Amino acid sequence: MQKIGDRIALLIRQKGYIQKDFAQKIGYNAAAFSRALSTDNPGPKMLDAIANGLEVSVDFLRTGKEAPDAAEEPYHEYFSEADQE
Repeated sequence: MQKIGDRIALLIRQKGYIQKDFAQKIGYNAAAFSRALSTDNPGPKMLDAIANGLEVSVDFLRTGKEAPDAAEEPYHEYFSEADQE
């Protein structure tokens, strides 16, 4: 199972960002952002900011899956079914 921090880091790279630059883009200190990802513990406000910055849902960040009624995200193809379970 893929951890939330790993999923976020992958999406950041796929969007062409460096983690430090992405953290600044969404209004967070690079060190605090890195710590939150490495501990798989970004708070609710940070998750909202990350989701908005990456143009995905918070649900997708947490699970790798979209809610049944959510619009299809282009990133689902990058995760294997094993990662999403």
